[in-house]
Amino acid sequence: MMRERTASGPVSAALILLFAAFAAGGASASEGTGGTTSPFCLGAGGRVIALGGAGAAVWEESYPLLWNPAGLAAVERMGVGLFHTPLFDGSSSYSSIIGSWPSLELGTFSFCVLQLKTGDIERRDSDNMVSGGDLSNRQTRYVLGYGRQLPGGLSAGISMKLDRFEQGDYNASGFGFDAGLGLGGELNSPLIDGAAFGLCARNIVEPKFVLVSEESGDPMGYRGGISIWRSIAGGVDDRLLVAVDLDKSRYCEATLHAGAEYTAGIFSIRAGCDAGFSVFGAGFELRDIKLDYAYKSTDLENYHLFSISYSHGPSKSEKLERRKTRREEEIARELAEKTEKYETELRNGHMRRAREAMDRGSYETAMKGFNTVLLLEPENADAAEGLKRAGAMEHIQTADSLFEKGMYAAAMYEYRRGNDLFPDQKVDERIGLCEKFVKEAEDNGEMIEKLLARAIELYTARNWEESSRAFEEVIDLDPSNQIAGTYILKARDRRQEEYDSGIQQIDRMLAREHFAQVRELIRSGLLSRPGDEALLARQSQLDSILRIRAAEAERKKGDEARRPEAPDAGQMEELRADYEKGVEHFRKGDFSKAISEWKKVWDSWPDFEGVGEYLVKAYQYMGMELYSAHEYEEALTMWRKILDIDAQNEKAARYIKRTEEEMSRLKRMTG
Repeated sequence: MMRERTASGPVSAALILLFAAFAAGGASASEGTGGTTSPFCLGAGGRVIALGGAGAAVWEESYPLLWNPAGLAAVERMGVGLFHTPLFDGSSSYSSIIGSWPSLELGTFSFCVLQLKTGDIERRDSDNMVSGGDLSNRQTRYVLGYGRQLPGGLSAGISMKLDRFEQGDYNASGFGFDAGLGLGGELNSPLIDGAAFGLCARNIVEPKFVLVSEESGDPMGYRGGISIWRSIAGGVDDRLLVAVDLDKSRYCEATLHAGAEYTAGIFSIRAGCDAGFSVFGAGFELRDIKLDYAYKSTDLENYHLFSISYSHGPSKSEKLERRKTRREEEIARELAEKTEKYETELRNGHMRRAREAMDRGSYETAMKGFNTVLLLEPENADAAEGLKRAGAMEHIQTADSLFEKGMYAAAMYEYRRGNDLFPDQKVDERIGLCEKFVKEAEDNGEMIEKLLARAIELYTARNWEESSRAFEEVIDLDPSNQIAGTYILKARDRRQEEYDSGIQQIDRMLAREHFAQVRELIRSGLLSRPGDEALLARQSQLDSILRIRAAEAERKKGDEARRPEAPDAGQMEELRADYEKGVEHFRKGDFSKAISEWKKVWDSWPDFEGVGEYLVKAYQYMGMELYSAHEYEEALTMWRKILDIDAQNEKAARYIKRTEEEMSRLKRMTG
């Protein structure tokens, strides 16, 4: 009886050695190491093969899984790739499918299936006689990999692989493990645009299996490499890349792999040296599809290798940008809600306290409250009306006190001032009564003297407009009063000097390009002098300047103005941490701490995600808290810092002017 046997150990070893000679490009092996070089050392991917196998620091698509898993961290888009080449007489083939899925938080996951398939192997019996039917030999490697970015530009990756051998009725398996490190990125150098370094420890756990009585496997080894790149043609989307690897395994001498690639637009050409053998290749990329070809010559045969890859969906950079945009929108929405809530509560709080002060008869306190509301919201009609009523009631309250003391002339003046602010029929009756008592008085000289003293007091307090009106009241009662006549002229001169000084201040602010303050000064001036020609002329001048500036800014939008060098990825993460801390403090209403965090970000990178806008808000609210506590100097300091960020901020200019007026009024009152 004849026993059949499959061509197993000797034939398999021969096939493995033959393919290893092709894949390694003639790497020498020590005597007695048959079967110790993996048939999968060719890797996959037409691009890296055309670069002479220098793939330790070339990281694109999914193929870093096979050369250095640390490069998976650089994979930008989810994709899949196919690779195939016929071997020898066409009875053998080498194929692979590879894919990867990059995640922003978790890193990049990758898979690959490589297969070397050989057919038409004669089946022989124990007497080495040809038996019926042919055999096939199939060697498959399954690879799972993972890579992620580490701090400082480092990346790390691992891959686990299962080698499966099948021939006839025989099969065997072996498990292996790789690990790699990488470091790379763009460089600010006149010589190169960027560089990458890679180191991979292969087969830390060696995939070994025993078939019949022979052991086969993939020995431990190391691969290290560097790649550099730069653009060489100005104004053209191009890049020249040069890569060099050194590869060493346990039973083989160290081999050198080197290659260069030039890419212009969608086309690439490549050439390299793989352990002494020349390789050439080309690539073509059209949208999401990339085709790569490599031509490899060896002592055994010349080979044509093809790969195609498809990338799907947005890149990691695009995902990150979208996430940043969503996060910015979320923060902007939250801060807008917080801002609206804070301003509403602040406004309503001052409005409520002002009305309560009105009910108590504390008209000066009420005026301060209404003024604060108008500082926050100048167009608030209720606050404007409340301010007029509070001012009127303060004059009427003073007038009532003077009336009770029999000082009818002074009371009449105060009643009229109150009626000017808020007309009231009862006040008209009081004015008429005062006029009657003044006329009926046998000697009204004392009343006139007291009214004159009140007018002089207003003049001394530098309240030129009010003092002028008081002196006019004196003249109405006593046309021959020389003191009143003299002071009327003086008050008018002082008003003119104050007006001229205001015009000069506007001109100085215009020259310094403090446009927000200029606008506020003009607005305030026109309230007291509606239709003033000098003020209107400067308003027109300001509008013209702002139109020209806006046009210039529009023209410069497309220009590539020189900007400070952007922080690197690590610095940006630090800035983001400070930025988020500031957001959290702002949410809690702790504006001082929010300023502290956001100021660090602003000083380092003013363009960071709208930090300037939020820092302005924090300064604004911190200043408002200080203003409400009557800490005017500190409030001014906060609001002036706003102008360091936004020189044209109209709110800050309005706050500053109002606070300076309040401080000036208090100074006059205290002498």
